[in-house]
Amino acid sequence: HNSLRNAKRFARQATLFAGAFYATWLFPTIYNLILAFGGPIYFSMLFLNAISLPMQGFLNFIVYINPRYKKYIKKHPNTSCFCLYSWVLMLCEEFLAASTTSETEGLSGSEENGTSGNTQSAI
Repeated sequence: HNSLRNAKRFARQATLFAGAFYATWLFPTIYNLILAFGGPIYFSMLFLNAISLPMQGFLNFIVYINPRYKKYIKKHPNTSCFCLYSWVLMLCEEFLAASTTSETEGLSGSEENGTSGNTQSAI
C-alpha cells in the first residue's frame, strides 16, 4: 500500500513538472511556428515570450517545494502563510531554533567553550 502511495506522489510530481514545462514553452513554441511560416511579429507574442521563459525557474521551484509545503500544512494547520513560506525556504524561526539546538547538543564541551582541542597558539 505504501509503495502505491509513493508511486502516486511520484506521478503527480512528474505531471506537475511536465505541466510547468509546457506552460513555459507554449508561447515561445507558437511564436517560433509563426516565424517559421512567415507570419508577422506581434508585440503580444514577444511580451509573452519575455514573461514565460524566465518564469520556468519559478514554476519549477513551486513544484519542487510543493511536497514540503503540503507536509508542513498538515502538521501545522494554524500557522501563518508567511511562516509556511519561510519554513519551506528554510527560514522559519521554529526550524532555525530546532536546528541550532540540535547542533549545540552535538558539540563536545571543549567546542562549546571555544577551544577546539588544538593546543598550539598563534604567533
